[in-house]
Amino acid sequence: MLLLEKRLAECRSTLVLAVMLLMGSAVHSQEHSVVVQAGEGENSVRTIATSIETPYAALADALQRCESRRQAALLQVQCEPVAYNDTEIPTAQQLRQRALGELAEGASARLSLFQLRGESTQLTLFGSVHLMKRNAYPLNAQIMRAFDQADTLALEVDLRAVTPQQLQQAFLSRGLFQPGKNLATELSTATVQKIQAVLAARGLDFKDYARMKPWMFEQTLITQEMQLLGFEPESGIDSYFDQRARAQGKVIVQLESLDEQLDLLSRMPLADQELSLAYSLDSLQSGSAQEELYGLVVDWLQGDIDNMYKDMMEPVRAYPQLQAYMTAMFDDRNEKMAAKISAWIEQGGHYFVIVGAGHLGGPKGVVALLQQRGYRLEQLSR
Repeated sequence: MLLLEKRLAECRSTLVLAVMLLMGSAVHSQEHSVVVQAGEGENSVRTIATSIETPYAALADALQRCESRRQAALLQVQCEPVAYNDTEIPTAQQLRQRALGELAEGASARLSLFQLRGESTQLTLFGSVHLMKRNAYPLNAQIMRAFDQADTLALEVDLRAVTPQQLQQAFLSRGLFQPGKNLATELSTATVQKIQAVLAARGLDFKDYARMKPWMFEQTLITQEMQLLGFEPESGIDSYFDQRARAQGKVIVQLESLDEQLDLLSRMPLADQELSLAYSLDSLQSGSAQEELYGLVVDWLQGDIDNMYKDMMEPVRAYPQLQAYMTAMFDDRNEKMAAKISAWIEQGGHYFVIVGAGHLGGPKGVVALLQQRGYRLEQLSR
């Protein structure tokens, strides 16, 4: 499935480790330029970097030089990309302004935050964008207050429960074809041509990615593209609260295991993997993937959980054959998440639970499932 955040949200930002391990080499097909900026107007710094290798090399160079200038100027605003090859990239502040500007007159922006209070239980359910921009912080005060009051942080997966070596092996053992097979031998000519075109536009060589199975290759593209647009795993909502929870000595639990998430991705039939990849390739080539990512963040900022769910289902409208997989990816997992959260509610305690924002909404979303179990959840506003 899926474009950008939509699919990456399911296997988490940890894919970055495997991506870095398997990063393709450059084919030097064109010059790439990236503009990075910290602040706006007179109180800002701006750097431009070019590379004949990849846009990711230009991004790394521009970020490094921007950071040096930012620190020298004593600016608090972080550096983030604002343009790539003459295409503008909205900043975190611009996305916030867009979210508030699109609200109906007199309406207050909701948060992707739900609370349940009982005699012995206080549970907060928060939707996550797993990769986020550096300047998305600080978050709304109500979010931070709910987190500070919690004794336990619940994540989809506790990534620190496995070593980096185990994490790497988990991805690679599931994500590579056996010798003798590759993307060119297993996928249609049309899909392979799309892959080659997308990689060439980014200065990357097909042969360096050929052994990746379609789901793994799709994740790699998505991760790289999101980072180019300023969305980073270390700035993701999960990572942010994970670090804070450990610093505060909170208990950390998980809703799923890493193996469960990766098995769901890797056991997807090859034909469905190809359809999902084709959808993402088309979206990347047309530019709709990037725009839908920004739309997702705006919906998250507005607390519009049903619209986020609707957007998540877009691949099924394009390829109805993906319905069974999407049911497993969302509906079935939501049932298991709701059951586990329900058990915590009955057990008692103060919990701050983070799930991918796409799991909150819809008729079979986690919020609806908990309400069906008789729990009263209140969505908070700014």
